[in-house]
Amino acid sequence: MTSQLGLVFREQSTSDFGVDAQAEMKREGRPTGRLVGLQVKTGPAYFSEPYEDGWIFRPKKKHVKYWLNHSLPVYVLLVNLDAMTVYWQEITEQRLRTGPRGGVYIQVPRANVLATARGPWEAAAEKFASTAAEDYEDNLGRLAPSTAAILRDLAGARAGDAALLCAHLARGRHTPELTARTLLVSTPPWLADLEADGYAALADFTGSHGAGALAAEVLLAGPSASLRVSSASP
Repeated sequence: MTSQLGLVFREQSTSDFGVDAQAEMKREGRPTGRLVGLQVKTGPAYFSEPYEDGWIFRPKKKHVKYWLNHSLPVYVLLVNLDAMTVYWQEITEQRLRTGPRGGVYIQVPRANVLATARGPWEAAAEKFASTAAEDYEDNLGRLAPSTAAILRDLAGARAGDAALLCAHLARGRHTPELTARTLLVSTPPWLADLEADGYAALADFTGSHGAGALAAEVLLAGPSASLRVSSASP
């Protein structure tokens, strides 16, 4: 995938991150911090229910809720090892269908081969980034006051980067530990550019949701500078 699409691919533990992998967009050979999550399903069982234009994927409802609350756009990948082919579809409210017995499913088109993925994946990641600034005030209101205060201070010097972090935290607030670990592993350039106070905001966000040990881990991962955290300690 890295060579075919020109992406940075990071395999992850589903139990920690909710998805099997991340893909980060590259521009002129450099990572951009624009990310999508990937859920990889391998084997003939995932190709056992065809429809006219592809295959039906039936996820568990508890997994769907997790993916929809993820801080990243999430895609399912169906892998046919015998044919060495991969098919993809984005997991969104609009894509989900409900069957007559109440089960949910997603249609994965045969036309969505891996070679077609980069454009849509990059567009989804860029859309998330482009709306971060206009949604900034709304997103601040979805966070704990202490986290919002750190982000407001950050916005003066690095408004775009602060808005991106704010958007990730607001979108991922229902799965805070997953959100924090996703950002720690990927370390997008915009988070690194926010330096100590960016990690302070992430730690405060994590601590405000009761994950004190992870908040301490966030601080240890950040630059060794003066940190302003009011609620991140265990």
